[in-house]
Amino acid sequence: MNKLRTVWWMAFYNLIAVPFLFVLFQLIAALLGRTRAGAKIKLGRQGRAHLFARLAQQMAAFPAGSPRFWVHAASMGECEQAKPILHEIGTRFPGSVRVLTVFSPSAYQNLSRQNLPAEVMCYLPIDTFTNARRFLELVNPAAGLVIRHDYWPNFMWQARRRGVFLLLADASVSANAATKRDWPGVRQFNREVLANFAVIAAVSATAAESLRPLLRSPERLRILGDTRYDQVLLRTQQAELSRILPGSWQGPPMKKCCCPPLWRRGGRCPA
Repeated sequence: MNKLRTVWWMAFYNLIAVPFLFVLFQLIAALLGRTRAGAKIKLGRQGRAHLFARLAQQMAAFPAGSPRFWVHAASMGECEQAKPILHEIGTRFPGSVRVLTVFSPSAYQNLSRQNLPAEVMCYLPIDTFTNARRFLELVNPAAGLVIRHDYWPNFMWQARRRGVFLLLADASVSANAATKRDWPGVRQFNREVLANFAVIAAVSATAAESLRPLLRSPERLRILGDTRYDQVLLRTQQAELSRILPGSWQGPPMKKCCCPPLWRRGGRCPA
C-alpha cells in the first residue's frame, strides 16, 4: 500500500506538477524581464549551465572510497545553519568529501565569502527525476542533510531509493507552508516526502509541534535546537550523533554490520 501510494505521488509530481511549474517559471521569468528578480532568475540559469560536467570533474578528484556527505542549504541563512554541521562532519570523518548545494543565486554568489568548510559547492539542480538521479549518481553520498524545509521531492525519493540516510536539520514549518498545509492533498504530499527522512531535528518545541501532524512516524522527530545560534551539534550531541552518523568509515566493509541501529533500520546501512 505504501509503495503504491509513493508511486502515485511520484507520478503526479513528475507528470503534472513539474511540467506546470516549469511553464509557470518560464512565464514569470519573461514577465520580470530586466527587473532585479528577473536578473536573479537569469543568474540561476547561467549558474546551472554545464553543472553536471563541472560536478563530475570535481568528484573525480577524490578517492572512490572517501566517505561522502551531501548537505543542502537553500540560501545564505541556511548556509550559516549548515556551517557547524559541516565542521562536525569534517572533525568526525577526516578525509570525507562534503558536498554543499544551494538553491538561491545570492547564496551561490556569496559561497566563497562565507568560509564554508566544504570540498565541493554548487547549485542544486532543478528538481526533475533525471536530474536527481544523475546528481546522486555523481556524488554518491552515504548521508544527506537538508537544512530547514528546502526538501525537494525527487531528490528525497531518489536518495531513499539509493539507501542514502536522510536527516532534516533545523527543521521548521515556514509561515507560508503553515497556511497551506490543510489544503486538499498538501498534508498528504508533505507526509509522503517527509517519510524519506530517518531523523527530523526540529529547531524548537514549537516547530516540533507544527511538524508532528505532517509525520507518519513521529518517533523520528527530535528537538535539537538551532545550529546557527548555539551550534548544538558541535557541543552536546555525541551520543545523538553516534546514532545519526556512522561510527567508522575506515577499512573494507565488515561482514557484520557495525553501524548504529538508526542506520540499520530500514536497510539504510552504508557499510
